[in-house]
Amino acid sequence: MTTRTGRRRGIRVALALMLTTSAAGIVAYQPLVAQTESDYVSAFVNSAYTYCDAKLVGAVWGMDPYEGKIQIGMKIVGGYAENLGPLLQTSRNRGHACEWADTGLAYSDAEQLGQLWGIETWDAKARAAGMFTMGNSGEVYGLLGGEGDEQDWHDPHMEQTALDRFWASGYSYCDAKLLGELYGTDPYQGKIEIGNKVGVGLVANIPLLLNESRGRGASCEWNDLPYGYSDAQVLAAAWGMDVARAKAAAGDLATWGRIDVIAAALGHESH
Repeated sequence: MTTRTGRRRGIRVALALMLTTSAAGIVAYQPLVAQTESDYVSAFVNSAYTYCDAKLVGAVWGMDPYEGKIQIGMKIVGGYAENLGPLLQTSRNRGHACEWADTGLAYSDAEQLGQLWGIETWDAKARAAGMFTMGNSGEVYGLLGGEGDEQDWHDPHMEQTALDRFWASGYSYCDAKLLGELYGTDPYQGKIEIGNKVGVGLVANIPLLLNESRGRGASCEWNDLPYGYSDAQVLAAAWGMDVARAKAAAGDLATWGRIDVIAAALGHESH
């Protein structure tokens, strides 16, 4: 894949992932052609692999699940997806496993599974986690009446934690929209991705990913900003232009992360 020079300054994830394990001689995958973090995450999101799989893959190299997603994406993009099965088995053989919280299922799902299996809810959680660990998440989804790659299964607690981190980060809805578009999702998922990066210490990656999204043509409009028509009138007066142009200018400023300029013109404190 050929990218412009500006994009080549993106995330060089492979540099941070070149780790080895003496026990099995496994090396974290480094692609021959450098892609970007968003390409790898998108490949993972569009695959049938689960958060549990990402956790297991990451555990092989002492990484967190987010980096596990990147590793899975790297292998898919690089044409080495067939290596993921043996890699996941290596992780299981080393004693790595998933818990109920890693399945992304709700308590009501555990209750339903318990009824289907004729066991207590807590026992159903343990059995489901074991099935996810062994790569049998599809069977669990099937019992719950859905396909794993067609339904959007969430862990409400993990999502809320990510959202809380997003709101405290200072990043805006526009930033979430740009990141969501980069990953082929929506602003809500963009908020979660920003929160996840904050949580795993990858804050420095966010500006680079936002620049990549802008480079691919993503942008924000007035409707993406938390302001009304009266605010547009204030901006127009402050900037010496008509309301329509003021709205467009505000959208451009938000796209480039300069909501502080808008806030100053409105007499607000940016945060």
